[in-house]
Amino acid sequence: MIKKLTLLLVLSFFSVSLFAQPELCPPVGLTVFGGNQENIIAWAEPVGNIGCGDFPVNELPFSHASTNAGMGDDWLVQGSQGEDVAYTLNVGEATTFDFTLCNDATDYDTKLEIFTNDQDCITPVSTGNYNDDDFNCTDFNPDAVYAPSGLWAVTLQPGQYYVVVDGYGGATGNYEISISVTGGRNSDGYTNNSVKTAWPLEIEKMQNLGVPQNEIDVYTSIVMDPIRYTMQNTNTRDIPEECGTFSTYRIYNATDNSVITETTDFSYTHGDLTNGTEYCYYVTTVYDEGESEVTDTECGTPNTFDPLPPTNVYAEVWDEEVSVYWTAPEVTELGVPYYEGFEEGGLLDLWLVDGGDNWVYDDATGNPAPSMRFNWSPSVQDYDQSLYAPTIPIGELTDVTVGFDFEFDNWSPTGAEFLSIEYKTGTDATWNVIELFENSGEDFTFTNFSYDVTGLTDNIQIRFHCYGATSFDLNWYLIDNFSVTSDGRTSRNEYDFLGYNVYVDDVMDNEDIFDTTGYTFYGLDNEVSYTFGVAAIYEGAAGEDNYQSEMITVDAQPVYVFGDVIGTITDPNGATLDSVIVSSGGASDTTGTDGAFTLWNLDVGTNSVTARRSGFYTSNEDVEVLAQADPTVQDFVLSPDMPSPVGLNATALDEQVYLQWRTPGGQTLYDMAYYDDELEAQIGCGGQCQFGVRFTPPNYPAMLNGLVLSFMGGASSVGAAVDVYLDPDGLLMGPIGEPINLVPSADFSAPAELIQFEFDVSGVGVEVTSGDIYIVVNENNSGFMGIANDVEPQSPEYYDRNWVSTGAEWATIFDVVAGDPGLTGDFGILAQFMGAPGRGQYTMTATGDVIEDRPVSIGQFANYSDIALTESESENPDFITQLDEPYVPLNPSPSNVDRDDLIEYRVYEVDTDGLETFVVATEDTFATVTASPNYLEYCYNISAYWATD
Repeated sequence: MIKKLTLLLVLSFFSVSLFAQPELCPPVGLTVFGGNQENIIAWAEPVGNIGCGDFPVNELPFSHASTNAGMGDDWLVQGSQGEDVAYTLNVGEATTFDFTLCNDATDYDTKLEIFTNDQDCITPVSTGNYNDDDFNCTDFNPDAVYAPSGLWAVTLQPGQYYVVVDGYGGATGNYEISISVTGGRNSDGYTNNSVKTAWPLEIEKMQNLGVPQNEIDVYTSIVMDPIRYTMQNTNTRDIPEECGTFSTYRIYNATDNSVITETTDFSYTHGDLTNGTEYCYYVTTVYDEGESEVTDTECGTPNTFDPLPPTNVYAEVWDEEVSVYWTAPEVTELGVPYYEGFEEGGLLDLWLVDGGDNWVYDDATGNPAPSMRFNWSPSVQDYDQSLYAPTIPIGELTDVTVGFDFEFDNWSPTGAEFLSIEYKTGTDATWNVIELFENSGEDFTFTNFSYDVTGLTDNIQIRFHCYGATSFDLNWYLIDNFSVTSDGRTSRNEYDFLGYNVYVDDVMDNEDIFDTTGYTFYGLDNEVSYTFGVAAIYEGAAGEDNYQSEMITVDAQPVYVFGDVIGTITDPNGATLDSVIVSSGGASDTTGTDGAFTLWNLDVGTNSVTARRSGFYTSNEDVEVLAQADPTVQDFVLSPDMPSPVGLNATALDEQVYLQWRTPGGQTLYDMAYYDDELEAQIGCGGQCQFGVRFTPPNYPAMLNGLVLSFMGGASSVGAAVDVYLDPDGLLMGPIGEPINLVPSADFSAPAELIQFEFDVSGVGVEVTSGDIYIVVNENNSGFMGIANDVEPQSPEYYDRNWVSTGAEWATIFDVVAGDPGLTGDFGILAQFMGAPGRGQYTMTATGDVIEDRPVSIGQFANYSDIALTESESENPDFITQLDEPYVPLNPSPSNVDRDDLIEYRVYEVDTDGLETFVVATEDTFATVTASPNYLEYCYNISAYWATD
């Protein structure tokens, strides 16, 4: 790859002038911090312009339309590739970007990868950020065949990068690329754009396209070679060659343009200044060839210490409560307690790294975001890198507690990579190991670790020491919420920040000083105004009171935010009923012998309240809840659950309708599912995967009447399909034969939590006369399925009921993932049948929540998604209903009703408004009723009339 040399060979006449006039790049990221009689001036090294690229990214957001045809194959993009175009992206500070080719102008099968390169453009190194087909892109030019490439929420550290547009299998064509700074994408889950997760999907693509396996294996050996992601080592200053030959940095006084000093460092402390006076600066880079342009001017004002108060105090009012929040003062003194969440405005600049480039600041992940990340890329061998916390003065303390949140994710548990938690104290340069974490066994999500460290003198410094064979066998370490605390402090440094006191109507409400930036006052009276105050507390001089800042106040009054519902449950005879479960949303209560219930803190407005008890009909009422002291009263009358006729069929005759039904109790509607009452996880692959459950009705025949499908937060499949397969011989080989399509396309996306869809498929007429029936949900390349998965506890008796396919052979999920407990489970698929239920047949109401389990990915299947949720413009068919509350299954219950007590059946005609008109009574299970005139729709229902003496 010698784009620069190619230019010199073709335009040799201009090569001298190009090198005679280097870019003379200025420094970037100038900042000024005011201290006591001093200003600290800091900057970052220059970056070049176009370097090894074809086009510069000269503004953000950036958009450019072009073609890769005739551009040459200069970059070795992952797998099969060809001619390419490179965009130079100069990054001055850690930034998170979005890159996408999803545009109607893109008319071929693209690839996208990000590289760095040396100054001679001959040693490209992949960052590991790579994508072939971006399933976020659902609306694209059909000429492209596959979804154009995209990389989302990619965090890049300062430096020069090349965003390379290529083509799958050497494809060429037109495209339009868009690059922007990520907006609002910070989340608890890491958005992974790693080749480690993208490559398995490309293997499947190549297999589907008939690429020989030996060719796929060759590509894979190249892609999975750690050296491919190894940043080159260099002892030269990391300033691009085209900038010039570096000499020094020159700091100017912007007031009179005089030179203050020169240095080769990245910061300078300007001392002997007058506190309260503003000083302004700019910086240039001096090269052998000349001096660069100046940076922007930045100013700072040195100041003496003043106990700064908290800022931005505000209140949120609740029911009999008020929460007060504020932001922290700008405090630069260190001491115990020390806390670091790595947010902007903290002491992040005091954290240091050495030994390489794998420790980075990550604003997209954390507990919550941001955090510090040790990343596998760039891939390094025999590495030794550390992240250093600032040295914390501890005064006369000898013991402290060190704590932090830690997440570990590995690619291959080799046992050859390590993270050592170490400390040193006083003037001793020895690093002491607190705990050593080895790359072996299971990885884990954020977990808090706490250690008591003893025998300290004057200070303590902690480092996170990473070393080992190759970083490629890791994915990441994440560190967040670091703290150094002590319960036994006897002295502190004067001016050390201690925390806050809070007041209500000038009376202190907290017992001890605390350091969090939020506080809730309880036991208040609604609709009464209070004055809330916050003051910052700093360590006083020895034997003196602590310093307290000015109190910042805010007035607020608690209000009735929620409302309550009370009532009594009785039977038709007026007797109170116990053991009735009354629920609405997340609130529930169970009645005692007095039949009374209370639902607390319901949202204001219309709430659906449900009352249910075994042996009685379930009752639902929409209740208007008011924000007031007095609760809303809603009583219920529950009627005994008498068996009803089932299987009503209607046949149109000439001005007549023939009705036929089945007797109560013999057959009924019942539900079947194999999960329990909690769906802990999800599963999908974001491609062509299929997920099926094998159902075996307890008796035959059984008519499929309905379905309930459950999906967890993060599901993004917007064009999924649903099929059924009949296996009359019960071969236990997975779905066989021709599918019966129930849903050609539907949006099953679930943005934040468990979502359930109920299907009425009674009109399809699928009858199971023997063997099994498989219910199958297909991703259809429309996003990550995210179907709910019951993984705890494991149920080996159902391992042969949950089946998967990637478009070819079927197998149980247990066999495909070798029983991994993060993926092996019972899928959230429920089937409803009309027939004779089995004895003891019981299905549970299931709930679920956003996944907190460790990320697991085996082959193409994963319990997490990197695919961003896109909004679907299509509407689901009318027979699909998205449920507002967890589905309550139909479970047959034994009835003690004597069949001889059945008096008759009563036939009712039902009009378009749902009003019933009695037509006829009969003791038979059929009736012919008048329906005149012809060519109109007539609707009927049947009820059984029982003697209840």
